[in-house]
Amino acid sequence: VRDGDRVELANRVVALEGEVAATGLTRSFEADLSQDRPILNGKIDIRSIDAGPLFAAIQKDEQDLSADSAQKEQPEEESPPVGATEDPKTVSPRKVDLDESVLTLDPLGKLDARFNLTVHEVVNTPTSLRDTSLEILIENGALTAPVSVTFAEVPFKGELRLAPEDGEPRIGLRLGAAQ
Repeated sequence: VRDGDRVELANRVVALEGEVAATGLTRSFEADLSQDRPILNGKIDIRSIDAGPLFAAIQKDEQDLSADSAQKEQPEEESPPVGATEDPKTVSPRKVDLDESVLTLDPLGKLDARFNLTVHEVVNTPTSLRDTSLEILIENGALTAPVSVTFAEVPFKGELRLAPEDGEPRIGLRLGAAQ
């Protein structure tokens, strides 16, 4: 549809059902590209997620770290002279500069969106995790997401917020046991 110089585009995918990596889910998606900023809407409903592979990977990483620390500590090597090339096999991982900004919220200013995410049950976890829901809202460069979850049979409610403040990204999380 053409309105003056603007071309209106909207795409809609409704009621898709299937499995991704053995996780059953239902989803719908809509994109309205006719505005200055795209508007995305969607819903994802996941019946069950198996967290077993995640916890197995965490356990393996912990075992690897434990094995590394159990080895004899090597004496520190001197840094190569300035301008000398370093042997990639002996280069230690770079440290993160905590003053350096690693999170940008710029992409949030390029669209508006509303997504509902529901996970009914997460299995193979150390404690029960069920009835998780997020309503993710992106407007004017900020993301808010009311959240609810039942963790260890205790219902929790709260909100996640990502928003620019004085040119810097700010993250907020409020979560409390529901009465």
